Parts: sequence; C-alpha cells; structure tokens
Amino acid sequence: MIRIFLFSCLLGMGVLNIATAEEPQLGEPQQGTVTEKHLYRYTIRDYSTPIAVPLEVSQRYTKPNSVEQAAISYFSAMLKGDYGLWLSLWDEESRVKMIQNHHKRNQDAGFWMKWWDRGFSDFDTFYLTKRVDIAEDLFIVEMTASSTIHSRILMVDVPLKKVAPERYLPTQELATSPVFYNWRKKDTVLEKVVYSP
Repeated sequence: MIRIFLFSCLLGMGVLNIATAEEPQLGEPQQGTVTEKHLYRYTIRDYSTPIAVPLEVSQRYTKPNSVEQAAISYFSAMLKGDYGLWLSLWDEESRVKMIQNHHKRNQDAGFWMKWWDRGFSDFDTFYLTKRVDIAEDLFIVEMTASSTIHSRILMVDVPLKKVAPERYLPTQELATSPVFYNWRKKDTVLEKVVYSP
C-alpha cells in the first residue's frame, strides 16, 4: 500500500512524465564506478637442483605420474620435434580445441616442427627451473634453455593439470588466466574497463 501511494503521489506531482513525448531534461552527469577484484594467489618455488630435460622421452614419461614428469614429456617432445607425441600429451578437451585451431590457421605438424627448431636450435642445455602452484590441480613449470656457446637464455612455460590421481597433463585451461602470463611479475595489478559511457 505504501508503494502504491508514493507512486500515485509522484504521478500527481508530474515527476514521472510518461504521458508526453518530450525529450527528458538531464542534469549534470556524475561519474561513478564499480570495481570488482579477483585475487589470484599462487606459489613460486625454484628447484633446488634443476632437473635436466632429455632430448629423448623415455617410456616412463609417456604416462607421467608427477608434475615434473609431465613437464619433461612435454618439453622433450618439442625439443625432439615430435608433433604427434606432443599433441597426444594434452588433456582431451585441450587437444580437440588445438586441432581445430591449428586447422583454421593452417598450422600443420611441419609448421610446429619448424617453429620449435627455430626457437631451440641455438641452445644445448635444458632444465626445469621453477614450479608454480596455482591450485590443487593446476601448475606451471618453467624450462630454462641455455647454451655453452653464448650467454643467451630462453624461458618457456607449460601449464599442467592433475586429471586423475598420479596423472598430470598439459592443459589449455590456463590459456585465459592472467597468472599464466604474469606470474613472474609478483603483485601485478591488472585493470580492465568493462564498459564506459
């Protein structure tokens, strides 16, 4: 009853002018913002003894039962230029998406083999150097590539997911995560304007 009474009063006072086609007159604009924050916590740890990444993937790494074995399988397949093995290592959902994307972009096995060769041919030593724990089932492992000839180094990351007890696979689940692209810059603040008049 109170709401109906107030509404009737406003109509009677002419505050709600809905019966005419006149353009409403607006006062001076007042800016306002609503900020929604998402906090991503993660833990970075160095391997006290860097783990060597072999150029040949041993049989025990084809079904990795640890974060490190999964990372070694992934990087070894890239270093060897084995596209088939590399693709088979991803979790099923990621693999399907990647095949579709590669087809759309005309990126066949030869494309990736050349890409990896260009990227790694100047390096001869490869080690796992850092591990990032994002959640109970999501990880990032850093591989550092170096050379005995020059002083340049290259750092490459692989996103990993625990898909079953003692079963870890590369995943695209972190492809849109700000952590994957910014974890080296601790305490990063990212701002995104959703919409603005």
